[in-house]
Amino acid sequence: MQYTIKTPVTQAAVPVPANGTDGLITQWQVSNQVNQQLFTNSMQLTPDIKSKLSWQTQNSEPSGTINLAKFTQPKDTNKVMVAKVVIESATDQVKTISFGFSDHVLVYLNDRALYGGSDVFMSRDYRFLRTIGFFDMLCLPLKKGKNELWFVVGEIFGGWGLKAKLENMEKISLR
Repeated sequence: MQYTIKTPVTQAAVPVPANGTDGLITQWQVSNQVNQQLFTNSMQLTPDIKSKLSWQTQNSEPSGTINLAKFTQPKDTNKVMVAKVVIESATDQVKTISFGFSDHVLVYLNDRALYGGSDVFMSRDYRFLRTIGFFDMLCLPLKKGKNELWFVVGEIFGGWGLKAKLENMEKISLR
């Protein structure tokens, strides 16, 4: 038997695109973990809810996925984290946003609930493995000026994350 020792080939790191490139959100404000009951039946974000959160700026993977497991490990399935982004709009307008998440999400825009969903293992069909793709879409009614978009993400098992992409960046910027 023979073998040859080869020098490993190192791959250059893929850079994370600039925030907003082709609409892809690559920079998020990520919260601490909180109990999901904080958001149960909360159609409106309140000062009490907001006071329980602290924020850190985090970059996504090059694909745009923000891997929440990098920032904390879920202690139990009653915990959630929030990923938020501020969208500055030059005018009142509606923009579509495509997004994916694992495992559960509540979406708020300007403190009002817009969407709730679940993408747990095999929830779409028996082949669905909880992949995070641009499977869901919302129409965001942006007002002129600052708009806060929150994704409240919950975990069951095996990892949690989020990715989002705006239809275009015309008359908007991300902070």
